[in-house]
Amino acid sequence: TGGGGGAMADDTEKAIIYAFDQSGAVAADLRERALSYLRDLQASPDGWKQCVPRYQSTAHPEVRFWCLQTLAEAVRLHHASLSDRDAAALRAHVASWIHDAATRTDPATAVPAFIKNKLAQVCARLAGAEYPARWPSFFADLLQLAANAGDGGLDALVRVLDAVDDEVISSGDTQPGSRGAGSRGGNSRRGSEGADDEVPASTRVKDAVRAEPGLLPRIVDALRAVIASGLERATGPGAALAEAAAGCAQRYAEWVDASLFSDEAFVRTIRAMLNSGHHGLRGAGCDFLVALAHKGMDHGAKVGLIARLDLVNVSRGALNTYIADGAASAAGGGGGDDDDVAEGEGKAAALAAAVGGELLSCLRAEAASAAGAEANVPHAPPPPRDACDAAARMVDDLAPAAVAALGSRRESTTMTILPLAAAYVNRLKDAHANPKLMQLMPRASAAAAEGTLRAMLDAVVRRQSFPDESAVGVDFSDGNDTSTRELEADAAAIRRELAVLFRAIARLAPHLALGAVRGALARALSLEGPPGGEPVRWQTVETALAALHLVGEGAHDGAVKPGVEESPLGELVEMLLGAWDVLGS
Repeated sequence: TGGGGGAMADDTEKAIIYAFDQSGAVAADLRERALSYLRDLQASPDGWKQCVPRYQSTAHPEVRFWCLQTLAEAVRLHHASLSDRDAAALRAHVASWIHDAATRTDPATAVPAFIKNKLAQVCARLAGAEYPARWPSFFADLLQLAANAGDGGLDALVRVLDAVDDEVISSGDTQPGSRGAGSRGGNSRRGSEGADDEVPASTRVKDAVRAEPGLLPRIVDALRAVIASGLERATGPGAALAEAAAGCAQRYAEWVDASLFSDEAFVRTIRAMLNSGHHGLRGAGCDFLVALAHKGMDHGAKVGLIARLDLVNVSRGALNTYIADGAASAAGGGGGDDDDVAEGEGKAAALAAAVGGELLSCLRAEAASAAGAEANVPHAPPPPRDACDAAARMVDDLAPAAVAALGSRRESTTMTILPLAAAYVNRLKDAHANPKLMQLMPRASAAAAEGTLRAMLDAVVRRQSFPDESAVGVDFSDGNDTSTRELEADAAAIRRELAVLFRAIARLAPHLALGAVRGALARALSLEGPPGGEPVRWQTVETALAALHLVGEGAHDGAVKPGVEESPLGELVEMLLGAWDVLGS
């Protein structure tokens, strides 16, 4: 009866409030009974029907959240059993709630973000079940809302597109009819014998989006417009919305045609993000370009994309800017540890690593093809020669910025760029071992290699130094201090990683490794320090000895004992012992 339904509604709302209580005011047994009641209600195929009127009438955000949570599960579990009438009603209600949340401009009545996110999830699951056959206007409706509802509409666009990616496109579902999607009302295909020949919802939605004329360009342009709008108001909500839109674009760049994200207007907007004074926008721009750099395509097309977008200079500029910001922060007494700068430097290093990694991948494919041909075994055709030459030139252009990142005092930056440095050395090692591969290397690249390796070695030696006590706030002479032990452990860990790179270069070019150690020893032996300056820090001396140990650990005894045999390493040891008067006069 009507009265009974109203009583049940009251009980349900009370149960939700009890279940969401975090204050401890609700007795544990009462809260458990409320949770049990709500679980039973959610499991009922018709339980969702209470949620529509309750969502619209309640004044409690937690009740709205539970209603949406229940609807999300209902769509996932029971959508296939909904009648056409129920499905149409649910679709209409969810669309109206999205519109309502987007058009509330008064902060006093604004819909909380956690409700908007849950609402976007329900909307996305419905789209996964009903687009394109039963809800063909889904994306068009969303774009129309974004165009007409100001910032609220733009916010709704980004949240729903993110949710579609989470719930449908990138959900990991590979089974036909997953999440109830594609299992009713024309979102399935029937074979010649009448059996359902369904496709996963992720595939169906992507195929339909690609097939709808002009839809993907409109979506991409709408995201660009959101970012551009945020750049014009690079503070507060505007910047946050632009960051979110860039993150959304990053998701869709994985499967949308790269040309839509690399046209002049979009690239200009991303570069404006990188030039922004807002750290979050700069970092989001780097993240987006990383996704674009990693996009799957053949090597020739990838090198062309990197060249067309000038990603080498873009990543160099971003990395150098953050390194300069860190140096300025340190000089100003901030220790160079500003969280925004540190995070941004890491993102810029990731961009440089992604770009360099893709370029070296092209060169590895060229080398693999040449090696296969030489061995007369089946092999893939090489990338176009002009693409390989361009990749080699861009790797050389990127190298100085990569070396600068390798020497960063921020461990995350160093570790991010380390695989790129190792790949560069491996390329040279392979060419050194195979004259055929050396012939493939442009002369300019071969000529630049020694300088790059020397710079890498110097960066490795300097980077393995213990940090200055004044910068990190510890006393390394106090071995009982917890913070000191943690920093020592961190320094030892990164030394182990850097040692692998040092040894690889030393095997390839022993004279360069000896030269790097000689330079470190020379700095350490200047015990008086520069004229009028401070004495040499103990870290400089310890680093030099560590470098000497690193280059000498694989040598045989005669190579390091003075007077036993002639060797450059022995000369270094003799120079060191003589300078410290260990041999005696």
